[in-house]
Order: sequence, then structure tokens, then C-alpha cells
Amino acid sequence: MKRTRILLADDHPQIRELLRVILEPEFKVVGAAEDGETLLQYAQSLQPDVIISDINMPKVDGLQAARLLKEIVPHTRVIFLTAHAEPSYVADAFAAGAAGYLVKGATTDLAGSLRSMITGLHTHKAAPYVPPAQARQSPAQAEGRPVR
Repeated sequence: MKRTRILLADDHPQIRELLRVILEPEFKVVGAAEDGETLLQYAQSLQPDVIISDINMPKVDGLQAARLLKEIVPHTRVIFLTAHAEPSYVADAFAAGAAGYLVKGATTDLAGSLRSMITGLHTHKAAPYVPPAQARQSPAQAEGRPVR
């Protein structure tokens, strides 16, 4: 069975290495980029199935990279792994083309959450992740509208 090919993108080397360790050997990590510009170059040359990216990165941020990735590698799915739990970031991520969103520190089982998301992208069984604080909000609150 073909292993899912994953490209990592985070400006923190410790995060990139942690992700590599928890995802292999189940998935094939084909590369790791330290900024958005390198992410775009690697995506074009490596043609990954899935990209796991931070939002805040030097040169090109993850949101802008996701918009460009839709043109460069339209078959590749993007999952954001970020510290931003704010509804505006979640909305911006999905508007940019994200297939999933996971907040760093929101789960005690990062490996399991990522595996479920990645596997779900190929089986169409996974829903995008919504941060717990946002899940407890009404739709109006999540969109920033006043609630009466």
C-alpha cells in the first residue's frame, strides 16, 4: 500500500522534527520547509499528498502559501497546525483552501489527531478540526456578530 507523502512547514526546527518522528513510519515525510517560500518550492518539486503547515512563517506566511499552493499543486491538501485558535484565523485558513486546522496544544494526542486528519482526507470521513473554544460558541459568536 502506498504511504501518504507529507511535506512539513514550520519555522521552528523542533516542531518539524517532532512532526517527522510522530508521523513516520506510517506516512512518508518527503521534506520539511522552514519558511513559506521554501514550502512553495518543495511543494512544486516533491508533489506531496498532504502539507502540514504553520501559519506564521517568514518570507511567505502559511495563509498566502495555501492560496498559491492551490495553483501550484491543486491535488495537495493543506492542514494547518498553528497556535492561532481565533475564529478569524480559522475562517481565513479555510478560505485560503485548507482541508484541516489543528491548534497546537489543543489536544494531548497530537499524533493521533494528525493521523486521523490525514487518513480522513483520503477516506472522506474526517471533518475539519474546530478549536474547542470556537466549538462552544454559537455560529453568530464564531463569526464575530453580537449575540442577543
